[in-house]
Formats: sequence, structure tokens, C-alpha cells
Amino acid sequence: MGRRSRSRGNDLARFVGFLEPSTGLCHVGGPAIRSPGTLNFRPSAGGRLPRPSTRTDRAYALFGMALPVALEQLIGVERLALLREVALMPLDLTDVVPDVCTGDNVVVLVHGFLASAGVFRPLRVRLEREAGARVATFTHAPGVGIRRIARRLAELVDRFPPSVRVTVVGHSLGGVVARWYVQEMGGHTRVVRTISLGSPFGGIDVPQFFVGADLHEQSVLLRRIREHAHVCGIPHTSIVGEDDTVVAGVKTACLGFGDVVVLPRRGHNGLLFCETVANLVIDRVKTSL
Repeated sequence: MGRRSRSRGNDLARFVGFLEPSTGLCHVGGPAIRSPGTLNFRPSAGGRLPRPSTRTDRAYALFGMALPVALEQLIGVERLALLREVALMPLDLTDVVPDVCTGDNVVVLVHGFLASAGVFRPLRVRLEREAGARVATFTHAPGVGIRRIARRLAELVDRFPPSVRVTVVGHSLGGVVARWYVQEMGGHTRVVRTISLGSPFGGIDVPQFFVGADLHEQSVLLRRIREHAHVCGIPHTSIVGEDDTVVAGVKTACLGFGDVVVLPRRGHNGLLFCETVANLVIDRVKTSL
């Protein structure tokens, strides 16, 4: 019973990773770009769905492929994104450090609060497949401060030779971590670009303890990041969800340096699984080559 339950849990994690919703795109300061508002099923990197092993699993597979579309229509994009995040969280709890060669493009993904590196599985697959990137991840404990997580990021980057090109992508507080590392810890010598997905550079209304001490609206750390963002010269893209209620407003989610992309009908967790976000990240990684 326990083995079968674990197997179905792994199947669920794989199935929720296949659905990649598309959305429209609004580029701040530039012409509006639109992509089809459709939903696409994407297979695993090998091109095939996992083979169901039992009659129950086969029924689940058939139902599971249609279920995400029905759920999105029933409960909305953001709630479905939260379900996908919960299903993926048990994955990648230990560091993922790929083998690299001179000249490789390495992308380091930094997750947000109360998550794990597993939530990046769909984005990770696309980066490896479409950008040819080597993707590294690590999972940090909830409540840990920005400086401490940035030290973990620095340790991970230091495991790669200086001959590789590193892009850091962070969701929520992960984007803040990326910029602290680049601007305050010498990361500008290793990183060629940072990208944030719904990151609270302007501060949010949270209790001022644990990681909240770094993320509240009067945070000295955030003010320093904003004021010195231009100094190191590392390019940055702020990707913002128009319907984000956690990091609400373009001003809150923008670094104040670099380019800004606002996605309509996307909330905080929805950015993780948005096909347009993946396209933007892939494009930025490729242009860093």
C-alpha cells in the first residue's frame, strides 16, 4: 500500500508538470506582445508520458490529463498553480549540481518562501531542452534570511568553474537573494544576468521577524538593493504578475533597474508554471550567450 501510494504521488508530480498554461504578454515601456491564450500538454524530456503500471493508474492517467484543464476552468489559474506547487514540493530537496564544461550556460534557480526547488521542474525541463542550459537548484529552509540563502547560492555557484556563464532566476524572495548575491557578495564576477519572478523589491506587509525582517516595506536590505542595483552593471529582468496579490503592484515587484515585463491574468504562484514566463527566461538566457 505504501509503495503504491508513493508511486501515485510521483505520477501526480509528473502529470502536474506537463500542463503549461499560455498567457498574454504586456511589456512595460515597449510594444505589447500577445501569445495565444491556450493550454498545451507537454511530455517529459524523453517525449513520452510515464507508463501507468496498474488498471487504477491507467484510469488516473487518462483522467489526469484532462483534469488540470477542467480545474483551471473551475478554480482558476492561481489555485491550480498552488496545487501543482504542493505536488512538486517533495522533489529536489537536495542540491542539483550538473556536470559542466568550459563555456556552458548554467542557470541557477532559487525558489521562494515555503517551497522547494521541485517547483521549478517544468521550467528546468524547458531550459535544458530549449536553451541547452545546465540547470542547478538547491532547497533552503522556510524562514531563513536573505543573507543566509545568498551564502548558499554563493557556495553553489563556486562549485562551477569560472569558465561557465551563470544566470540566476529567482521566484519571490529568490529574486531578492539573486540581487543581494550579485550586488553585495561579489556575485557580479560570476553572474551575467538575473531574472526575478514576482519578487518583492519594494517590500510587502509582513511581520518583521525571521525572513520578514528582510522583506517588509521599511527593510534596509531592500532599500540598499534598489539604490545600488545599477552599480554592478549586471542586467536584470523583473517579471510581474498583474494579478499577484502577494507581491502586489508593478512598483513593488520591480527592481527599478533593467527591463520589466507584466503578465496579465497571472498571480504569484502562476508565474512558476506560465509558458510565457518560460519563453521569456529562455530568451534572456539565450541572449546572454
